[in-house]
Amino acid sequence: MAGLKQRGSIWYYANNKKRAVSLDTESLQIAKEKKRQFESAQARGGASFLPTRTPIPDVLTGYVEHIRAIKTAKSAQTDLYYLRDMFGPACAALKITGRKVGPKSRKRKPREGQDRRRRAPVIEAMSFEAITTTDISESRR
Repeated sequence: MAGLKQRGSIWYYANNKKRAVSLDTESLQIAKEKKRQFESAQARGGASFLPTRTPIPDVLTGYVEHIRAIKTAKSAQTDLYYLRDMFGPACAALKITGRKVGPKSRKRKPREGQDRRRRAPVIEAMSFEAITTTDISESRR
């Protein structure tokens, strides 16, 4: 059994403790629907739709394995480039394996003051739920 509180959160009991979770909505209809989904998931014993803390390295590792199995080598390499650019060295699966990266790997070194390439900041979050729209928009400017 769960209850709505001010349309913005749902409360329920777990292990004899009262818990409250935000539904991220102000609409009464949406809040009622989310409450109904939560109660039916609890009755089935299934996974809850409420927010979790999904670690980014776990998801990225699984996704990299998936794209390497499904896509062509070049297409997977392109996707890995964008993931590496967005998340940085978040997991071992995103490391560059085919070549050495360093100043000697470039044809010539950039001159002092002449290197105008701008590196977008990486998204530094511990879980996917911690990533906000602002993080994504600032990292892609």
